[in-house]
Amino acid sequence: MLKGISPIMSPDLLKIIMEMGHGDEICIGDGNFPSANYGRRLVRLDGHGGPDILGAMLPLFPLDGFVPAPG
Repeated sequence: MLKGISPIMSPDLLKIIMEMGHGDEICIGDGNFPSANYGRRLVRLDGHGGPDILGAMLPLFPLDGFVPAPG
């Protein structure tokens, strides 16, 4: 059992952020964002808002300083 991980985090999302490396990007989009057109992998977290998802993700990994001004 893993402690301190928000129940919002799905196993698929945990795997994806575990595999991220320098310069990789992740998008947290709302239900109207055409994610299937942009991403190779898609994880749905229906019923959770962007701020809640971001709050669940940020404690799990550091932000990358590889890109000086992300766009």
